[in-house]
Amino acid sequence: MYNLFIAIAAMIVAYVLTGFALGGGGFNPWYGTIPGLAALIGVYLLLARRTYQQVEAVMNLAQVELMKLQQTIQRAAASGKAPTPTQLNEGADKAISIMKRGLAYARWQFLVEQQINGNIGILLYSSRRMEDAVPFLKTSFYKNWIAQAMLACIHFKRREYDAMEEVFEKAVKANEKESLLWATYAWCVWKQDKRDKAIEILTRAKAQMTDERIKENLEALQNNKKMKMSPYGETWYQLQLVKPKPQRIEQPFGRVSKKGLRGR
Repeated sequence: MYNLFIAIAAMIVAYVLTGFALGGGGFNPWYGTIPGLAALIGVYLLLARRTYQQVEAVMNLAQVELMKLQQTIQRAAASGKAPTPTQLNEGADKAISIMKRGLAYARWQFLVEQQINGNIGILLYSSRRMEDAVPFLKTSFYKNWIAQAMLACIHFKRREYDAMEEVFEKAVKANEKESLLWATYAWCVWKQDKRDKAIEILTRAKAQMTDERIKENLEALQNNKKMKMSPYGETWYQLQLVKPKPQRIEQPFGRVSKKGLRGR
């Protein structure tokens, strides 16, 4: 926002000055048009790049805290134990506190707030603080499909099926090539005993991509068999729709996402 306003101001100044400078003693609007547009684009891109770099610096600091949390989890796993909720929460809270610093740049550039909120929501959800995660996930960037899937899963757990479908539909339209997103959507619908609708969802997914997991689950439902989500690995279990196998040590998502910041 501020970046755009400054760029518009630069455009106006360039437009007026060039119009007078080349107008032969008067103001000629045609002379100022191209320099004005050039100033708008150039200043906006320069300011946006600066903001992106500032936000990335904050996200990198948060990533350091997440790496420390991963190390804590790995040490616990090596000793045959799962990390305590306190350990998970403290580690996540440190990263979240750092991420929130980046919100100071939301007034300067579009989508910064949505992207940061998505990352915060993911961490809260992964830490099993789903109620706390909801407001952040609701305001996450629509291209952050993990955040959108988590929000839909919360609606599923609450039995808010209409809201769940609304979130999933928006998410799959914006992320057509994300196999796990489509499969999770179908799984949640299948669990409501809506096999035909789940088949329809996977058929749509198959039309968007070539993925054996989509194909196999579609064939399973068509043959009255169960869906198999384990081929999606750790990310599927992070959605917390099923309990992982006893030997599996759950880990929060280890990298913050910067998707959606570039080029906006």
